[in-house]
Amino acid sequence: MFFFARPEKFSSFFRDQGQLIQAATVALHQGVLSRDVTSFIDVAHKIAKLEDQCDLIKREIITELGRNFITPFDPEDLLALARHLDDIMDGLEETAYCLSAYKIKTVSAVVTEMCVCLLEASQKLTHMLAPLPKLETIREDGEAIFDLEKIADNIHRKAIVDLFAHETDPINLIKFREIYASLEQTMDAYAHAAGTLQNLQVKNT
Repeated sequence: MFFFARPEKFSSFFRDQGQLIQAATVALHQGVLSRDVTSFIDVAHKIAKLEDQCDLIKREIITELGRNFITPFDPEDLLALARHLDDIMDGLEETAYCLSAYKIKTVSAVVTEMCVCLLEASQKLTHMLAPLPKLETIREDGEAIFDLEKIADNIHRKAIVDLFAHETDPINLIKFREIYASLEQTMDAYAHAAGTLQNLQVKNT
């Protein structure tokens, strides 16, 4: 039976996803700062479990959208937001997995700098997903995430140039190229989520 969906139900789903993302981002950042290669295994396992929880919430959102005839917001926007948040978590999990599986012996400055961008973006995203955020907060935090995405993109581009110019071991080149790409794509997902949240806010004010 179709029914009207309450706005707070979807808001709760998205806040839960945001909290899981925040926990995963903090875990990745702390693992990178520790520079303890053996800790990457534990970090990867922790983030994988958080990613599983995030997947469950995304499926709940999809199920809820299928059951509701009328939703508080555009269903396509809600689905897009759920997918972008899931993409963020997938990117964090992929990065942690690569750091663990590739047995990276030295964490480069590039990885540290990009993880800082992800951590700051996660904090802004959490604000945007808070209960009843103000329009100004959505706009300002969204713009901050877009700026961080540009910073991360510049770091990534310079890192690739430096990697091909100075890395002599082809295996290491492949490893770090994939890690850098995973970090950059994760930052892109943050920007996509922020953009969708801004669109939702504008459409419903």
